[in-house]
Amino acid sequence: PPTRTPWNSLNSRLDAPADLQITVFEELPTTEGPPATG
Repeated sequence: PPTRTPWNSLNSRLDAPADLQITVFEELPTTEGPPATG
């Protein structure tokens, strides 16, 4: 299941063929620090 990380993103790990692991993530909005770029 999606998991919130200490650096405030939401991560979900998926098992893929050939023993690979894929991480899908979303940066969550913060109320502190500089605004996100991208």
